[in-house]
Amino acid sequence: EANKMLSMMTEEEQNYLYQFAKDSYVGEGAIVDLGCWLGASTVALAKGLQESDRIDLRNSKIHSFDLFKWDASMDMFLNNTSPQFAPDESFLAEYLKQIEPWKDQVQVYEGDLQDFPWQGGAIEFLFIDAMKSWELATSIIRQYFGSLIPGRSIVYHQDYSFYGAFWIHLS
Repeated sequence: EANKMLSMMTEEEQNYLYQFAKDSYVGEGAIVDLGCWLGASTVALAKGLQESDRIDLRNSKIHSFDLFKWDASMDMFLNNTSPQFAPDESFLAEYLKQIEPWKDQVQVYEGDLQDFPWQGGAIEFLFIDAMKSWELATSIIRQYFGSLIPGRSIVYHQDYSFYGAFWIHLS
């Protein structure tokens, strides 16, 4: 079951990531986590990998990308025991704290996704919670989609049902 932690994702979404990594990932390509925020998606994927019946896949790397800069809109997801951040403050240290037990499985990339062309080969699972603008959507499509494996890869758009990110549907 997915880890209970501060997240913008539902428990069902976290459980899907866990189940995918545990039962469906075959290791033909990388697992890429675009927009990992405080780590709920990363942790769900890492826990699933560690509990996979395929022992050879248990230490597979998760490639996690985020700007790691706080935005005031994120405040609504905090509770009274959550760490507090100022706008534009880095929350990378909090992310690293959350993923600590799985840190050896995670390659962390800090920065603007438009500056991170994918160079890690084939992508089997592409989790996207980062298409927050037309520009980012275009950049992600150009830099990551060409590495998807026909007939194998899964693209998971976390914001697909969010009406404010209509460019996901158009793209």
